[in-house]
Amino acid sequence: MLSTIRTVSSLLLLSLLLLPACGGKPPAEEAGWETAIAFQADTKLGGCDVGDLDPRYDGREIAAVAVDGRVYVTRRGDDGWVTETAAQLPGEGLQCAIGDVDPDRPGNELVVVGMAVGTEDDGGEGAAHLVYLEGDEWKKELILEQAALVHGVGIGDVDPDRPGNEVVVTGFTGSSKVLVREGGTWKVLAEHPLPEGAAGKTVLVIGNRAHIANTSEKLVGINTPSREIGTAQARLGGGETIAVACDDGGLRLVTPKGVEVIHRETQKLRGAAYGDFDPYVEGEEAATVGYEKKLTVLYRHADGSLPWRPLVLWTDTVKFHHLAVGEILAEGAGPELVAVGYSGRVIVAWRTRTGP
Repeated sequence: MLSTIRTVSSLLLLSLLLLPACGGKPPAEEAGWETAIAFQADTKLGGCDVGDLDPRYDGREIAAVAVDGRVYVTRRGDDGWVTETAAQLPGEGLQCAIGDVDPDRPGNELVVVGMAVGTEDDGGEGAAHLVYLEGDEWKKELILEQAALVHGVGIGDVDPDRPGNEVVVTGFTGSSKVLVREGGTWKVLAEHPLPEGAAGKTVLVIGNRAHIANTSEKLVGINTPSREIGTAQARLGGGETIAVACDDGGLRLVTPKGVEVIHRETQKLRGAAYGDFDPYVEGEEAATVGYEKKLTVLYRHADGSLPWRPLVLWTDTVKFHHLAVGEILAEGAGPELVAVGYSGRVIVAWRTRTGP
């Protein structure tokens, strides 16, 4: 069990966030962010999610999926971080999502997408699996196989005419699929095409709408209009305001008013988040990770009068690959940021509760 904690300097935080007195306020001088290595795998981690997956314990867990097919579940125990291997799948896991998708079982399940066998570099068929806890035993179930990699997954009620949630997956077959469990079996409820030649990368479900990041220049919508982004997209986060991490190194915000680039790096971005991560600063923040190895949170004045300012919370040894958001720690003032990547580390960052 590895638990390494680092505090971001409050002086650095203040130097980045000093705001005019007319609105909002910076964090208290003694406050800041902390980060921890919650788990260290011995291989690349492709994706992660946060949710209530294990009913044996209070609170939420972190699920992370690996290139060798292992599925890890990490929680905060009484004496630090605890991780167990929930499944060994036959193919690489690229992304995962926690949610209630099986009406025949109580609680949430984990949907893992990736390769049917081997790694993404090997090529071949893609697959989606269900991982769930039955009593004290983790179990797995194949729910989809298709001709190519399944890269992204989201869970939500995208079909309000039927009860319960659906699973939306996307990948390299040129379409996205809506999956449901009915009568004890899984079936494809609907299929939505991607732009010609595009590969699907990530699914973000908000209410009954889904957004599909893909390698075209258009963010594809299900039950909502598609939006022109102008470049290939890789990851999504947020809600009514959507953060889009793009292959050109730009982090974009998509609102009804338009598309705005708020941050740029020299390499591909592989994480996008938007929300109130710091309750001591007025307004919402954004966050991202990517191939520059940095976990970055971005601040601006609540009325938009200042440009977005980056604060690097963690610099890893190799590239990041995914970013998730969720409530995990009692000591966190807001939701935690969870990042994974090629180093095999599960990095957790949180705003401390020391503040005004």
